[in-house]
Amino acid sequence: MSAIAIGGLIGIGFLLAIIEIFLPGGIFGLIGTAMILSGIIGAALTYGGSVALPLGFGCLVAAVILFAFWINIFPTSWIGRKINLQAEITRDNGYVSQPKGLEDLVGKTGVAATDLRPAGVALIDQKRVDVVTEGMFVDKGSSIIVASVDSNRVVVRSTA
Repeated sequence: MSAIAIGGLIGIGFLLAIIEIFLPGGIFGLIGTAMILSGIIGAALTYGGSVALPLGFGCLVAAVILFAFWINIFPTSWIGRKINLQAEITRDNGYVSQPKGLEDLVGKTGVAATDLRPAGVALIDQKRVDVVTEGMFVDKGSSIIVASVDSNRVVVRSTA
C-alpha cells in the first residue's frame, strides 16, 4: 500500500469523523473510524511499526481532540436537542421537590421517636418526620431542634 493511499484513507476517515460531528447518526463516524484503522494497519503491514506506531499515536491524539470538539457541539445539534432536556425545572415554575410545610419546621423543637443514628424519625408538632442529625447519635425520647431543611432533608440536633 502506498503512502498516498494510506494518507488518503486516514484523511478521508477524519473528514468523515468531522462530518459526523455536524450530522450525527453514526454511519459517517463508523465508516471514518474503519478507514482510519485501515490506513494504520496498511502502514504497519507496508512500512512496519516504526511508521505505524507514531502514525497511530498521532491519529489517537487527533481523535481525542475531535471528541472534545464533538462534546461541545453535540448538545446543540439537531439530534442532541432531541435527546437533551431543554426545559429547566425550577421553583419559580412551580416545581417543588418536597412536601409543603417542611421549611416551616426550622427552629421548632420535638422529640426523637426512634434512635437517630444518625437518621430516624422525630415527632415535631405531633407529626412523624424523617430526620437526620448533623452526625451525632441521639437516643429515642431525647429533645431535638430542627437546624435546617434542604429539600426533603430535615437536619436536627439534640437540645441537651
